Amino acid sequence: MEVVRNQNGSYSAHVFADRAIKIVRQHALHNRDQPLFLYMPSQSVHAPLEVPGSYKNKYSFIKNASRRIYAGCSTHGKEKYFEIIYIYIFILISLLIVVLFHIYIYIYIYIYILFQ
Repeated sequence: MEVVRNQNGSYSAHVFADRAIKIVRQHALHNRDQPLFLYMPSQSVHAPLEVPGSYKNKYSFIKNASRRIYAGCSTHGKEKYFEIIYIYIFILISLLIVVLFHIYIYIYIYIYILFQ
């Protein structure tokens, strides 16, 4: 694993989530038969509280500035985790489709042989 040096100005949750998604995709393509343990702690809700402006603006109804930023941090962190979960769901659905297709083919062959 290399040190990231070209992400100045990037929000850390974006960088970590993008890298995690890349790791999961690469694992699904090349190492599917091996287990994958992915630990990704979030820095989003730790000091200093910083969040992209679009997430802070979602909570403009919150009067306290620190709470507004914290709410934006929480929302942003959850969205990034859901992106990773969606990748896993997509992979599982893909595998399920392949398994169901194979079951269908075996049943079709069995019925064909049985009634011939």
